[in-house]
Amino acid sequence: MSSKQIDKYPRFLKTTHPPPNSSGLMESNPEKPLSKLKIEYIHGCSKKGCYGNVFHVDDEQHLVYPAAGCGVVLNVEDNTQKVFCKHDDDVVALAKHPNGRYFASGQMGKDDMIYIWDSHQPEAGPIKALKTNTQFKNGGVLTCCFSTEGSLLACVGGSPKMNIILIYDWNKGTCLANVKGTNEEVYALCFSKDDNNLYLCGKNTFKYYAVSNLQSKNCVFRPKGSIQNVYCICLDDNGNAVVGVEDGSIYIFTGNNIVHAHEQAHTGAVYSVSRFRNGFVSGGKDGVVKFWSFSKNNQITETSSVQVGSAVKNVASNESGDIVFVSKSNGDLERILNKSTNTLISLSHFGNHLKELWGLATFKNSSLFATASDDGRVIVWDTETRKHISQVRVTSLELRAVAVSPDHFHIATTTKEGSLFVLRFSKNKIFEDPIVNRKDSIEEIAALQYSHDGSLLVAGSHDNYVYVYDVKKGYNLIGKLKGHSSFVKHIDISKDNQYIRSNSGDYEILLWDIPSMAQSMNPNIEDIQWQTNNCTLGYNVRGIWKSDMDGSDINSVDVDLSKKLVVVGTDNCQVSLYNYPCSTIGAKDVSYIGHCSHVTAVKFSVNNKILSCGGGDLTTIQWCLDNCSGSSVVMTFKSEERELESVSVEEKSHIGSQPNSLVYHPPQKESTPKKPFFKRCEIL
Repeated sequence: MSSKQIDKYPRFLKTTHPPPNSSGLMESNPEKPLSKLKIEYIHGCSKKGCYGNVFHVDDEQHLVYPAAGCGVVLNVEDNTQKVFCKHDDDVVALAKHPNGRYFASGQMGKDDMIYIWDSHQPEAGPIKALKTNTQFKNGGVLTCCFSTEGSLLACVGGSPKMNIILIYDWNKGTCLANVKGTNEEVYALCFSKDDNNLYLCGKNTFKYYAVSNLQSKNCVFRPKGSIQNVYCICLDDNGNAVVGVEDGSIYIFTGNNIVHAHEQAHTGAVYSVSRFRNGFVSGGKDGVVKFWSFSKNNQITETSSVQVGSAVKNVASNESGDIVFVSKSNGDLERILNKSTNTLISLSHFGNHLKELWGLATFKNSSLFATASDDGRVIVWDTETRKHISQVRVTSLELRAVAVSPDHFHIATTTKEGSLFVLRFSKNKIFEDPIVNRKDSIEEIAALQYSHDGSLLVAGSHDNYVYVYDVKKGYNLIGKLKGHSSFVKHIDISKDNQYIRSNSGDYEILLWDIPSMAQSMNPNIEDIQWQTNNCTLGYNVRGIWKSDMDGSDINSVDVDLSKKLVVVGTDNCQVSLYNYPCSTIGAKDVSYIGHCSHVTAVKFSVNNKILSCGGGDLTTIQWCLDNCSGSSVVMTFKSEERELESVSVEEKSHIGSQPNSLVYHPPQKESTPKKPFFKRCEIL
């Protein structure tokens, strides 16, 4: 290879050198892999930026809710999901059509869209796409709702404190009206029973708009109530507005005038209400779910209550009220049956907008995997049952890396501050008390890996050191390897326990000799048999780097057991597949969306599964390879923009027999833009 050719490579790839005998590798397949990915299950749900009710029960008694950049339809009975995955940013708004089958989902960000889709077959793609970004600019969708009759869709978007109200004839894709909203945050929208008016709930705001001209009136709280945050709304049988407010009261309005105030309905804010026949259910900050019936003279009567512990962010009831789903602030999702018994359905990592999920590790020859996040928890999941099997709160500190010993008995995890914890795992249970709690690093430990035989644990730290622990001697520190001039990002251990390979933030690739605990000058680094393939820099994976990348765009890689595929997690929210080895610059890939945040970790699991973690969306997506049911959206980048093909409600009945009828067919010539974007995709 000539020096002229090398100069074409980005600076960070100049550290990747071919092995002495590289003729075979040079013939690696640079074409797109034949294998396909589909989303099988999403562990977790959206919480960041979601206001109002974003959990609903459809006409088939399935739970519909947002997760990352997707809309999820969960069949609780068999714990399977159908997924709508057309969005490329956080889905923060979700509205149910009066028919109980169609849903509108809206996303945040500068390219915000609202899609209307069918919960019976979300994988078929959108019924209609509304380009709200032309109105909302950079703010994104905040909340939305269908009219009572179902032909209109109202939405609020833009800046939280400088928002705009839009009303669409959604089936025609026509914006009928728009008006400047409020100067405060908006939490929920609701049409009146006759669709002539629109309620807007917000921070110290409750407004009443005439749909015909969008002229507004402030709702009058006095003398029965007081102006405060109004978080949620539903309508009673007479069309009165039932709202939950900051101090725990439930107010009832006729038009824009208050007619009843039920004080101290909850202790603390009422965040969510959901209608059922002859009543409604409410949930609030006090961790109590309450059931109410409507009485005479605009009164309400509490009929039962269920204590669920943590604050309730969303409640969703079926039509009869005997099934209620509860989403809590701690990440738990529960189901209440017959207004009395609550059971845990699923859980997820949780936190505010600064919290992230980075730790992911699989169990050797097992369907289990572990995650560790900034909420301080380690959770073990099963890809076959698609459920969590154990969890433990390790620390109040933020966890960043996780590793599982080959015998499955130990789970190691590290913190952003440099601490190392090792937990005992037995009979599908994580034991709370750590068997190891030590702090040798002064900064975040981002990389963690057990050796092939479980005798060593190696940690890569942001203090530029690689730490080596002897597992059999109680995790004694036996090596502190110095040589990197920047933070250590990834590590691999050779199958014979002789070498460690590490990547750093300044794109170094260093080789370490374990017996001598010193840097090795062995030039045949690519000829060594590695137990894992965590390092994002190396000759066999240099083809995954695009010409416009700066070296920080790829966060994680992994190679399957057959050594035929490499999966990549990127900063632009994609999960990408390449053929392996991938040593040809400019190799082609197939990329998929689903996450709405940088993909921090990817791993192959058993039975043709791939796992990926979204840092900011706090979800783990479980993908299946090739022949499996599920949803997938393949990213393609076009040299010219074209509108997404959509179908009307009348045409929707044909989608079942033509599942690919929404595929966008690109022009023959394609070009990759300098900076990747997500504006166009093909639905498979």
